Amino acid sequence: MLIIALGVHEHHRALLLLELARHQPRVARRISGGKDLSVAVSVVVPAYNEEVGIERAVRSLAASDYPGLEIVVVDDGSTDRSVEAVSRAIDSERSDIPIHLIVQQNHGVSSARNRGAAEAKSEFIAFLDADDEWLPDCASEMERLARAFPDATVLTVLLAKIRPNGALRSEMSPLPPGYFGELSAPLGIYRKGYG
Repeated sequence: MLIIALGVHEHHRALLLLELARHQPRVARRISGGKDLSVAVSVVVPAYNEEVGIERAVRSLAASDYPGLEIVVVDDGSTDRSVEAVSRAIDSERSDIPIHLIVQQNHGVSSARNRGAAEAKSEFIAFLDADDEWLPDCASEMERLARAFPDATVLTVLLAKIRPNGALRSEMSPLPPGYFGELSAPLGIYRKGYG
């Protein structure tokens, strides 16, 4: 049985969509500043010709307040400067969050997601599109959902659309403000509000 838990939090105003799926159990540890940190969630970001948005996406993940996050960017054979944009983000971040860049030949977004999931060091995998971004507390909110709904296979939080000038689009969620719970017909709710 597939259970989808949707949490809508008033502070989630950035463009984001997160799917958290169970992955083959693995424990990864790294040393950072003398500390032994566990990788709790790996965020896979597939990219193809995303030079404009990818740097912002990576920076939003690197700004996470969640300990144990890992970022895996998979460039799927971009012909623009996507790789350079990711490298700039990696070089400029002062975060303890590890950021890995994998470059492969173009095989499509599904292949890039699968490659990122295979390279991930965590049992939990999150997917973020290269033109989307997270707020700093997104992963913490997802952990709260995961603890509340331990049998859930997929978790997601509010999706908000932002205009190019940075303003929120005036679209209402099909769910009441502050909703936190299970959905019996998640695709119908999604289509009603976002489809």
